[in-house]
Amino acid sequence: MAACRCCAWAQGTAPEILFELDTYWAHVAGASVPELLSQLEGRAALLHLKDGDGSLEAPMVALGEGVMDFPAILGQSRAQAWIVELDRCDGDMLAAVARSFAYLQGFV
Repeated sequence: MAACRCCAWAQGTAPEILFELDTYWAHVAGASVPELLSQLEGRAALLHLKDGDGSLEAPMVALGEGVMDFPAILGQSRAQAWIVELDRCDGDMLAAVARSFAYLQGFV
């Protein structure tokens, strides 16, 4: 896979410049998030974690209940922090956040 435009741009910045990556929207845009993280070589210090059906319009769901490959994403990540985020959600958003937190416990 050729470097994405984001990664090509990142290569032109000082190595101490870090990035905050929204994994869901990168996936929706067609990126392989694990490959993107590999290309950023540890410079994605903050990861926004969302899950859903991979489309622009559908509501988000708790992590692990949609299409995102979190085992691969988190396995490739060297992020300093994970940010659970739901832009919109059908049902109780706090319940979805609680399920997401429980899902992430398997990765720490």
